[in-house]
Amino acid sequence: QKIEEAFQNLKKLLEKDDSTPDELLNADIAFHDAVSAATHNVLFQKVYSIILRLSRESRIMELNEIIANNEKPEMIETHRNEKDVILQRKKDNIYEEVQSGYKYFDIKINPRGGRDI
Repeated sequence: QKIEEAFQNLKKLLEKDDSTPDELLNADIAFHDAVSAATHNVLFQKVYSIILRLSRESRIMELNEIIANNEKPEMIETHRNEKDVILQRKKDNIYEEVQSGYKYFDIKINPRGGRDI
């Protein structure tokens, strides 16, 4: 499964002491690319691609903050939970897990559509 492989690669980099924010970002993008591809939804994939391009700098800042605050284990756990929700098809938990991934962006996902900032 591509999602599991991408998660394991991200986890491996997060467990290393010398991973750079760029390496972590690329692994994080690969994880979310695998999730996006699993939707088999071309529109979702295109929107996701645009969001990645627009958020690159803020995501690097987020990763610098995660490294500085020694929050790599929390990032592993967040991605593990996201992976498990997707692979185990836990629909009732999806919004909670997506929301947890936006911790540093202060974005609230509304399960009825849209978002609050």
